[in-house]
Amino acid sequence: MIEYIAIASPSGGGKTELVKMLVADKSFGDYVKIITHTTRPKRHDEEHGKDYYFVSDDTFDKLVAQGNFIEYSTIYQYKYGISQKSIEHAEKRAKDGVVIIVDIKGAEKIKEFFPDITTVFILPPDEKVLAKRLQKRGTETPENLKKRLDAAHSEIAAYREFDFLVVNRTLKQAYSDLKLIITFAKTN
Repeated sequence: MIEYIAIASPSGGGKTELVKMLVADKSFGDYVKIITHTTRPKRHDEEHGKDYYFVSDDTFDKLVAQGNFIEYSTIYQYKYGISQKSIEHAEKRAKDGVVIIVDIKGAEKIKEFFPDITTVFILPPDEKVLAKRLQKRGTETPENLKKRLDAAHSEIAAYREFDFLVVNRTLKQAYSDLKLIITFAKTN
């Protein structure tokens, strides 16, 4: 049986890096990430079709109108959506589990679609560390950095809505915690 896992965090919390580690770690299992559609500009280290499906606003709106997304939202002026086709593609390739990166609101909607999904919230150790991580990206203007940090406060307050919480002090420790959670969820 395939395990479904949804991972959320504020921007800079480490969710994307942890999911990359999980997908790459074939010694732990065969997990596949659902690829999300977005209108956000591609970062220098991202690939279309691997990290996201990068699409225009018009294309995104057409996909919404056609009913292709099970969940979609606008975050920091960019649109993100999870398509039924992306889910089916991941399910066909996964042997052990499917991982979905979601925002806080998206986790609720995903639970409606996958009632038995395990939800994990990745929490940065403190605001200073979160700010450093966002600055290190080199993609945030001071204005956007402030918006993301302000939003992080309300996003962090929602952690109680998740099944599990991982405090990401270091990626190694956080990944170890994530694997323990997945192992626990599989056996219960």
